[in-house]
Amino acid sequence: MLIVMPNAPPWPGFEQGLSALPNAELLAALDLALLELEKRLYRYAHIGPKLLQIAEEGLVLTVR
Repeated sequence: MLIVMPNAPPWPGFEQGLSALPNAELLAALDLALLELEKRLYRYAHIGPKLLQIAEEGLVLTVR
């Protein structure tokens, strides 16, 4: 598990590696990162309502 501190690069040399990339490669890396983010957000958006329903049912059972 990788723990990232706020305002710190994810690993040593990260910023230098990005700054060394040519524009085309940097844009390709950004495109891949944004695509991965979109996939995760889409998955979370579909799982979210189910989790809320399960949590609400658990809360109702706890109150009883």
